[in-house]
Amino acid sequence: MPGTTSRLLGLVRPLLPGPPADPALAGIEPGHRAHERTNSRVLRSLTTMGRSAARRFNQRRATST
Repeated sequence: MPGTTSRLLGLVRPLLPGPPADPALAGIEPGHRAHERTNSRVLRSLTTMGRSAARRFNQRRATST
């Protein structure tokens, strides 16, 4: 099973956003910011249900960030 997980993660890695251009921002980044930097239809389709649930339960972005 670990081999399968490793191969699956190897397939998913190219879909993830890269590091920020500014090294000072290389810390933790909220998901909505990472999503804004990535223009991936695949990522959008994979997160559709999560975004729908967030809207349904009024989970909104913090306005101070």
